[in-house]
Amino acid sequence: MSSIADKFKENAKKILNINLMIADKSLFERSYTYYFNELLSELAKRDVRRSVLMIDEFDGLYKQIDPRYSADVKHLGFTEQFFHYLRGLSKSRNFSLVLTGGEAMPLLFDRLGEIFNHDRSWRVDYLPSTDGSVEQLIRNVHVRSVLTFGEDAVRIIKDASSCNPYFVQKICYELVESAKRKKSNHICQLDVEESLSYLVHRGIEANSVQHLYSEPAVPDALSRAIISLAAELEGNSHGYGPHYIPVKVILEKLSPEYEDQALIRIFELVRRQILRRNPVETNEIALMIPLFREWLNVTGTTYADRADFCRR
Repeated sequence: MSSIADKFKENAKKILNINLMIADKSLFERSYTYYFNELLSELAKRDVRRSVLMIDEFDGLYKQIDPRYSADVKHLGFTEQFFHYLRGLSKSRNFSLVLTGGEAMPLLFDRLGEIFNHDRSWRVDYLPSTDGSVEQLIRNVHVRSVLTFGEDAVRIIKDASSCNPYFVQKICYELVESAKRKKSNHICQLDVEESLSYLVHRGIEANSVQHLYSEPAVPDALSRAIISLAAELEGNSHGYGPHYIPVKVILEKLSPEYEDQALIRIFELVRRQILRRNPVETNEIALMIPLFREWLNVTGTTYADRADFCRR
């Protein structure tokens, strides 16, 4: 909380020209609740009517509270008391708390549900494919005066990324770099296909996609085995759209004793938007992001995880 207090002090000076006096770090370590409350009281005396605290990547705390990771992570002192204190802050009339995170947020709130059960939550979904928002992101103000994108090129970007803003931008960054090398001012379908091939084979580092297949968002080997099987089975088709496969085809690849567990894991992976269901045939699934699917099939990253679960 000491570092958060420092940010409050910095922004109070920058935005409101208010000089706040805050306690030393050693005092915060002794009683962060008391001294952070003192800071908020000081803001109220300065006629600051509302303070907002946004904590990004909040789901990164999941490993701090899950005993399964106790031997593997450096513990930073996050206790249940800390989360209860955040709850208390969020119920204050003049204080707003915003917690943001990624695929592991459902896991975190499953564990902390009783603490944060009074709060409202919003799922910031993938960009809609039909309202023009993806096109605006692709043809943004920084490139529209120097680059044009053909409609076929835009369609493939949307298909490969599933309109995930992070992957849309990752693809577009490579397209811009490629256009610079070619001294070209137009992006066509072939340009996108070449850039996707580069990303799949050499341009995507594991840390860019590991949140889609590793802990804590995918905390067990059976889930990774399902992801791996889905990627391989989908890979028998062509193109960068979703290649839906029946759930029973995946189950047939697994040893019978894992079928019931696998159905539960598939439900969870759909809930976390790592897998998606076919909106027409709900017993069919596909990996949410085709670019990630192609990367898995090229690298074989999760293939080793399925050896213990597949039929022999």
